[in-house]
Amino acid sequence: MPMTETLIFDMDGTIVDNMAVHIEVWLSILAKHGVAQTAEDFHHVSSGKTNPEILRYYLGANLSNEDVATLGEEKELLYRTVYGDHLSAVAGLYEMLEEARHWGLRLALATSAPPINVSFVLNGLHLQDTFDVVVTADDVLLGKPNPEVFLTVSKRLNCDPAHCVVFEDAPAGIQAAQRAGMRCVVVATSSVTTSDIIAPHVIQVVQDFTMVDRRLFGR
Repeated sequence: MPMTETLIFDMDGTIVDNMAVHIEVWLSILAKHGVAQTAEDFHHVSSGKTNPEILRYYLGANLSNEDVATLGEEKELLYRTVYGDHLSAVAGLYEMLEEARHWGLRLALATSAPPINVSFVLNGLHLQDTFDVVVTADDVLLGKPNPEVFLTVSKRLNCDPAHCVVFEDAPAGIQAAQRAGMRCVVVATSSVTTSDIIAPHVIQVVQDFTMVDRRLFGR
């Protein structure tokens, strides 16, 4: 097994179990514009995508940048309002991060979320100074399953993708890790299929961070 130098964490659904809130808010926004979706169908389509990608998929490819920005801000403000009182880390996260630092591993956050949501979560969890690199939706052109967000981390840290382990909850993120040439631990807070978790780059499937096998990181 390759040596592990860097742990890369997705945010939504991985370090915080918040996907149900995101989906609920998105469905309410889309319903206002005459688009009806089930939670399952929306999650399947939107997993890993940025807000502009989601909005243009459902409301039309010609949606203006101004409308994308306005609707995106409306959605995220509502999300933060609804989720704020419930913000908490997935079990075992703090201990995992502390151990990783003790081992000398570098830590990164790689998410399709906008920067304001990243600050909301990291500040709320008191993790604002934890990660060596934070890559958000503003840093990439394409959302997952495109590997750009993970490869951006690799480039900024000058780390071989083979020496990175990604923590992901969603099929699009799991696929993005594979396309980036990185190993993946699936944090199963979201719906994942058998085909997602039997992929050769998936080295463990866990319910939370208390279950992560530290031997997987060569420590």
